[in-house]
Order: sequence, then structure tokens, then C-alpha cells
Amino acid sequence: MLEIIDVLVNVLTPIFLLVGVTAFIGWRFKPDPRALSNLLVYVFVPALSFQTLIGLEIDGFLGIVTGDFGRAFAHITLLVLVMSAIAWALASAFKLDRRTRSAFALSASQLNAGNYGIPLCTFAFGPEGGALALLFYVSSSIIGNMVGTFIASSGAVSPGAAAFNVLRVPTTWGAVIALMMNALDIALPLPIERGVGLAADATLPGMLALLGLILGQMQVRTLRVPWRWVTVASALRLGGGALVGMVLANGLGFTGLLYAVAVVQSAVPTAVLANALAAEFGSDTHFTSAATLITTLASIGTMAVLVAVLR
Repeated sequence: MLEIIDVLVNVLTPIFLLVGVTAFIGWRFKPDPRALSNLLVYVFVPALSFQTLIGLEIDGFLGIVTGDFGRAFAHITLLVLVMSAIAWALASAFKLDRRTRSAFALSASQLNAGNYGIPLCTFAFGPEGGALALLFYVSSSIIGNMVGTFIASSGAVSPGAAAFNVLRVPTTWGAVIALMMNALDIALPLPIERGVGLAADATLPGMLALLGLILGQMQVRTLRVPWRWVTVASALRLGGGALVGMVLANGLGFTGLLYAVAVVQSAVPTAVLANALAAEFGSDTHFTSAATLITTLASIGTMAVLVAVLR
């Protein structure tokens, strides 16, 4: 019990203090979150992914697969695919319409591994935990952007057009270029390196600000969403994510800190990126916003217990 209280006070409270401040700003001044979401999708997230991957210590192209990044990427890829498949199957079984089905799958599969998972793992497991959490976040931003863009687009356009939208998101291309440059030991020119660094540094506070803006401007009473299905998607994100994450981490042979970070990053709330992708590609932003709210608030309890068990 004391361990749970410690996690609540010293791990989760700092995160929710910052979310609360930006939520107040969103409620009081009502800035447009769409502009920030565009910057996150097309500038800040790709920059952080690029900076992280070009700075990894890897031994040639084989090291990309066999190192910590390769293992984190394998775990997150399997997790997102499994969660997307489960969510899509459930939404189809519930006979939800196309747009709602896409939002249901986004809400269950998109991980808030960045502005929530990284500080959480840093506060819970120390700097080494934060460094590992960053690899899981970069992995989730790559595969999450690819799968999430396809899912979000499928709510409004044909599968072919959805596949094309995946290619529009620069995170994937930036990650490929960064890994190739790293493996070939090619350094960035200093002006470009500094520019990428400035954009990368804006990513986590930007995502935190977007979360606060969305929560602060959310009119819960006027949200026209099927709350029953939002609750199911939220439970799948938190509880299902934790269970699937544990199974995959065990199957991949993770132990120690890597196991703990993998499980925590599997059970984080619905990502702010789900709202950005839903807004950008025509899915149901009310549904993803409601899921973000429910999972973020509910995670105070679920994460307190989960982190206490894993520490």
C-alpha cells in the first residue's frame, strides 16, 4: 500500500500537475488545438524520432535489429498490431459504423508512450528507465503513425487512400534515414543537427500541452459519443494493453528493467496522437477525445498499482 501511495505522489502527481496547468489554459483561453496537432504530426514527432535514432549506439545494420531499439520495436509492433486487430474485430462484432469503428481501434491501439510514458518511467525507474522508455516511444511513434494513419483514414476514405496517407507522415521516412545514417556513421551538418534538436526538444511539452488543451476544452456533457463503446475501448487500452504487453515481453525474453518498461509502455492511456490523427484524416475526434479523457484519468489508479508491482 505504501508503494502505491509513493507512486501516486512522486511519479504521477508531477505529470498531472503539468496536464492540469495546460488544461486550465485550454479552458480559459480556448486556443485551437488543430494547429499544434499539425506541428506534432509533421514536425516535432519526426524530429524527436530522428534525433533519438541517429544518436543510438549501434554496430552497423545488424545492430539495428539486435540492440535495444530492435527489441523495443519488435515488442511495440506486435503490441500495436495485436491491439488493433482485437479492437477492429470487437468493433465489427458490435456492428459499429465505419467512422466509429476506426475511432474505437485508434483509441485502443494508440499509446501515449511519449509525454505520459517517458516521464512516468523516468520517475518510477530512474534515468535508465527513461532512456529505455524513449526507445519504446520512438518505436510507437513509427508503427503507431503507420497503423494509426491507416486506421484513422479508413474511417473516411478507401483502403488505398488510407495506405497513401501513411506515406504522407514523415516520421517513418525520418526514422529510416536516421537509422541508415547511424549505421553508415554519417554525421549531420551542425546547423541541421541544432535545428532538429530544437524541434525535438519541443515534442514532449508540445504533446503535454495538446493533451491539456484537449482535456481543458472538452465539453463532456455535449460530447455526442457512444459512451458504452468508449468505455469498452478504454478498458481494452488499459487492461488489455497490460495483459498483451506482459505476454509479448515474456515471449520475447525480456527481463528486469526492460520487462518493466515494456509492460508500463504497453498499458499507458490513449495517445494524444490518436486525436491528432483522427482530426487530420477524418475519424471521429469526439470518440478519441473521450477515450483520451477516460484512460488518462483511470490510469491514475491502474498505473499506481502496475508500477508498484513492477518496481
